[in-house]
Amino acid sequence: MSNKKITTSKTLEEYEGLFMEHGFFRTHQSNLINLSYVKEYLKGDRGSVLMKNGDVLGVAKNRKQKFVQQST
Repeated sequence: MSNKKITTSKTLEEYEGLFMEHGFFRTHQSNLINLSYVKEYLKGDRGSVLMKNGDVLGVAKNRKQKFVQQST
């Protein structure tokens, strides 16, 4: 997997709408993740997601409940 950065003229919100039905979830205002690459959900005040590549990404408080429902 590559850590290559991609520049685009679309907003993350536009991509969220396109990819939501294909197993993606927006965990935070700056993160849109592929749920099939989630290794583990780490509980906590806000919670975070451990990805299969070792990255740990935060989950926004207002998205936590929906994430837990969608990822189970």
